[in-house]
Amino acid sequence: MDVLKGATETLKRCAPVLLVETLKSDAKTIRAFLASVGYADFYTVNPNLLAISERDPVRRNIVERDNVVYIG
Repeated sequence: MDVLKGATETLKRCAPVLLVETLKSDAKTIRAFLASVGYADFYTVNPNLLAISERDPVRRNIVERDNVVYIG
C-alpha cells in the first residue's frame, strides 16, 4: 500500500494498467484506494489484482469468462 500511496499523483495523471500483488495486503483496501484515484475495473488474477482506470479505452475490450481475463 505504501508504494501505491506514494504514486498517487502518477496514478491520477497517467492511469497505467496495474497488476498488484495482494499476498501481503488486503485486496479490499487496495481496491478502495485505487477506486479513489480513478480506477473502475478490477479483476482477480490470483494472487494478484488487475486494475484498469476509468479513463482507459482498453476497458471495452476486456472480458472475464470462467475465471479467465481476456484482453483483446
